[in-house]
Amino acid sequence: MRKKIVRLLIVSLLCCGLLLSGGPAAAEGEDTAALTSEASALRYKLSGLKGSTKALSDGKQGNYVKVPAGAELTLTALEKIFSLYILWDAAPLGWELTAEGETVECGNLGRRHEYVALPQPSETVTIRLSDKGSIRINEIYAFGEGDPPDWVQVWDSPCRRADILVIPTHADDEFIFFGGLLPYYAGELGLQVQVMYMTNHQLSERVRNHELLNGLWTAGVRHYPVINNALDLFFEDRDAAEVSYYDAFLRAQVRSIRRFQPLVIVGHAVNGEYGHQAHIQNALCLQEAVKLASDPEYDPDSARRYGLWDTPKVYLHLFGAEKDRTVLDYETPLEAFGGKTAFEVAREAYRCHTSQHKYNFQVYGFGSPYDSHSFGLYRSLVGPDVRKNDLMENIDPARWRGESNG
Repeated sequence: MRKKIVRLLIVSLLCCGLLLSGGPAAAEGEDTAALTSEASALRYKLSGLKGSTKALSDGKQGNYVKVPAGAELTLTALEKIFSLYILWDAAPLGWELTAEGETVECGNLGRRHEYVALPQPSETVTIRLSDKGSIRINEIYAFGEGDPPDWVQVWDSPCRRADILVIPTHADDEFIFFGGLLPYYAGELGLQVQVMYMTNHQLSERVRNHELLNGLWTAGVRHYPVINNALDLFFEDRDAAEVSYYDAFLRAQVRSIRRFQPLVIVGHAVNGEYGHQAHIQNALCLQEAVKLASDPEYDPDSARRYGLWDTPKVYLHLFGAEKDRTVLDYETPLEAFGGKTAFEVAREAYRCHTSQHKYNFQVYGFGSPYDSHSFGLYRSLVGPDVRKNDLMENIDPARWRGESNG
């Protein structure tokens, strides 16, 4: 049974008002009622904050309410709440949830979109935030009994061992240049797919970190992504980009390769796709990182923590001669997505990156100089591709793991 969405009647200490949030904001031209037709509107009040709390249920993930350190918020509903879904502007430093006298520790996994089942269903829920600093909350949703709606992101932890590690530079590159790769391998085949972004948008365009998660979820990715700490900066000069990015990118890539022990890595085109300097540094570093990940002298801390790893296959977008490239099939209907193709799902996922639609990017298909179907085998420990239609060609995951890990 789907959970009842508890629509919010937010009552702060200074203001109150009826808010009609029952799901993600409707896209322009969509019928909002269609998003909430399965929901029963329930009321609850939220106390513990001063000022307007409208941002908590306006469906605009770029808006937020700033909550002081150590604040205690109380949600009181007319029916029992079974779970909460909170969208944080930045991953919290830990918080406590109390219901029916039972308290659970939350916020310790570093997730911006956090779904929490209550220890006991209750009409009253208390949230106590960490006293280590103020935090911004974008949205709060409450649910009754049953499964959450499909749009609620119940994330798995990052992969323990990845079949495929995908390394885009920015949020949206994973669809613009890699197309239907994520819907096919993560959503349809259910492989262990880990995404690691090389830049962080927290100080420039904060909403992009929400769009990133929404896009991955739409594409069928369920393992929470890793986001590097390097700031998203623009450089026209290659030397300046290298100074800012090379060492930081290289170390982050080596650590992630050792941590996730991927069977396949997918990275950017060596020319930065269209000459973007951050993309170029990403691709250059990856070529070096796959070598250094098996070198005990480089970054010995991560070597001790995770061990060394020699990645069997590495693909770069559009690498090498066209005749030698692996071309992925994004046009076959996928059962996991109700008959949509991987390319169609990738386009839907890219639409989640609303803030970037002012630029003239798209999910590039056949005939484009940035064709997202096409990847070149940069490195292989398992021989050349023959069929050239599958990133996992020549790899038996169980056999490789057994051979590599004794």
